[in-house]
Amino acid sequence: MRRTATIIVIALGLAALSAVLAQDGPENLEAHAWKLSPGPYQVTTIDEAFLYDADRDKTLPLKIYYPAEQAEYPIIIFSHGAGGSKDGKAGLGEFWASHGYVCIHPTHADSISLTGLSLRETVVQALTDVQSWRDRPADISLIINGFAELQRLNEDLQGRMDFEKVGVAGHSFGAFTTQAIGGAVLDLPGSDEPVSLADERVTATLLLSPQGPGQMGLTEDSWANYTLPMMSMTGPADKGAKGQDATWRVAAFDSSVEGDKYFVWIEGANHFSFSGGALAALIGGTSAVQQPVILGWVKQASLAYWDAYLKGDEEAMAYLQSDSLVTLSSGAIDLRRR
Repeated sequence: MRRTATIIVIALGLAALSAVLAQDGPENLEAHAWKLSPGPYQVTTIDEAFLYDADRDKTLPLKIYYPAEQAEYPIIIFSHGAGGSKDGKAGLGEFWASHGYVCIHPTHADSISLTGLSLRETVVQALTDVQSWRDRPADISLIINGFAELQRLNEDLQGRMDFEKVGVAGHSFGAFTTQAIGGAVLDLPGSDEPVSLADERVTATLLLSPQGPGQMGLTEDSWANYTLPMMSMTGPADKGAKGQDATWRVAAFDSSVEGDKYFVWIEGANHFSFSGGALAALIGGTSAVQQPVILGWVKQASLAYWDAYLKGDEEAMAYLQSDSLVTLSSGAIDLRRR
C-alpha cells in the first residue's frame, strides 16, 4: 500500500509538471526537461537492513532502494531531517533508484521513532546536542565502511554497488550532516581548533534546506576548504529554525571553494517542499506554484546533478550549464553556478 501511495504521489507531481510545460507546447517538455518520468529500472526495496558500530556500540537501521537489474550502480546516501527516519523521502529514493542508483537511507538516533520526543523537542535537541552533530556524520562514514558488509548480509546487493562513486544528500538536519561529511568544519564547544568530520570517499553532495553560519557549530569560515561538488536548494518560504530568512541558507554555496557548485532557488518552496508530502501543501509557499510541481523540479535538478557527477554523463553536465531548468520552470527557478 505504501509503495502504491508513493507511485501515485510521483505520478501526480509529474502530471502537474507536464501540464505546466504543455502551456508552451510539447517541444518545451522535450527541449528543457531532463528525465521527468521514473527511470527504466524496476526498483526493489530492502525495508530493514542494519550496520553495527562497535566503537559506539550502536546499531544503525537502514532502508535501501536499488534497481532490480543486475549491474553496478553509483551509491547515494540520504540523511533525513531532525526526527525523521529511513522511511522518509521515499519519493526521492525510489526516483533516483529507478534511474540507476543504490539509495541508502539511515535512521539517525534523533528519530522520533526511536526517541518518542515531540517534533518541537526534537528540533530543540538538534540545535543544542553537540554529540549528535558528531554522530550523524559518523553514521554516514559507518555506511561507507559497511558497503561490503551490506553486500554480505543482503545477497541481492552483491555486484550492484560502485564503492568509488558515493553521493551524500540530506534535508535540514540531514543537510547539516551532508555539509559536515563533505568538508564544512565546525566550531565545537571544548575544541580549540575547528573540527573536520569530512570523509574523503564522498564524491558529491546535495544539500536540501542547508544551514548557514551561527548555528550547530557552523561559522562564516566553515566552507573555506569545501572543494567537493555541491548542489544546494532552498526557496523563499524556507526559513531557519531560529527564524532566519531563507537567504541565510545560501552561505554554503557562496562561501565554498569555487568550482562545481550549484545553487537552486525555487519560488514557492517551503521547508517541506523537498519531500512533496502533506506538510508541504499545508504550509504552502510564496507563490501559486503547486507543491507537486516543485518536487518535480527538485527531481529534475538533483538527477541531472547525480548523473553528471556520479555517472560522468556529459549531457547531464551540459544540462546543468544551460538555462533549461529556468525555462522549464517558466522562471520560477533561479540556477546559480560557481
